[in-house]
This record gives sequence, C-alpha cells and structure tokens, in this order.
Amino acid sequence: MLDDHHFGVKGLALPGGGKIIDQTFVDDTALYLQGTRDNMEMTQKVLDIFYKASGAKINWHKTAAI
Repeated sequence: MLDDHHFGVKGLALPGGGKIIDQTFVDDTALYLQGTRDNMEMTQKVLDIFYKASGAKINWHKTAAI
C-alpha cells in the first residue's frame, strides 16, 4: 500500500530517478518519507489499515522521527 499510487504516499527521491519508502528487517521497519503534513497523514491512514488487518501495533517507545 505504501507503493500504491492510489494512496499517494511519497518516499524520498534517490539519485538516478529511483525512490525509497521503506526498509524492513525482521520486525523493524524504517520509513523514508517526504516530510509534508499531507504525506504524513496519508501514511498514518495506510498504517492504520495495515494494523487493523494484521493486529500489529506501533511501539511508540521505540519510534523516532528525524
């Protein structure tokens, strides 16, 4: 869903025309997003859908934004 253009989540542009949105390792996920309010709100909507479907939850004590 993060890569689906329907949802409009914008990742970071990479040199050469690529982009990156996320990296996942075991049970950790890093998101690389454009820092606009609209982008953050859409990302939260996508994550809410995923977490409702999977039962997974964000551990806010281990979460940071840079």
